[in-house]
Amino acid sequence: MNFESAHNHQETLVFSRVALVSARYPQLASNQDALVDAACIALNALKPRYVRHTVDLSYHLSDAERAECEAAVNAAVDAAFELLNAPRRKARR
Repeated sequence: MNFESAHNHQETLVFSRVALVSARYPQLASNQDALVDAACIALNALKPRYVRHTVDLSYHLSDAERAECEAAVNAAVDAAFELLNAPRRKARR
């Protein structure tokens, strides 16, 4: 059995959002580990949506569901960056 084609659709959305939002956090943007941490924190806050082909999910989502998914990803990534950027967190690094 080969399950490599199954993946969490949220990953692509989160990775894209992390790349976009990182520009607002220059102290984190140059730290690859921090960006991966942000993606992991955000993904753990989201309900996974496993698919074989992204087009399959896109075809079955309504515009409202797509907007809801995008809003959830945006909020999760923003919260992840805020957590990583928190003063208490900086003192530990």
